Amino acid sequence: MSHHFAVRMNFDSVDSAARAVSEIIATGILPAALEMMDNATIRAVEASIYAAGYPVDAAAVLLCEVAGLVDGLDTDVARLHRCCARPGGGSVRIAPPVAVRTRL
Repeated sequence: MSHHFAVRMNFDSVDSAARAVSEIIATGILPAALEMMDNATIRAVEASIYAAGYPVDAAAVLLCEVAGLVDGLDTDVARLHRCCARPGGGSVRIAPPVAVRTRL
């Protein structure tokens, strides 16, 4: 049975978020989805009817969805967490339930 996790990572610069994308791919994680939003996009989303609770003070946000077997996902999520822990990274929010994943 396949499981999904959505991970939101906040960054204090677009460069830091871009480096994290490179690092995520370099670690061998193959995300089902990987999106980056800059601050202008975050603010536009949060000012719309689609507001999802993104941090408007973040310079960039990465949204990453991983799918697979639970054991492998735990490893992937831990590796994603380490990618965000680098300088410029901020908080990480992990959302396994479908309703929360959809909101992210």
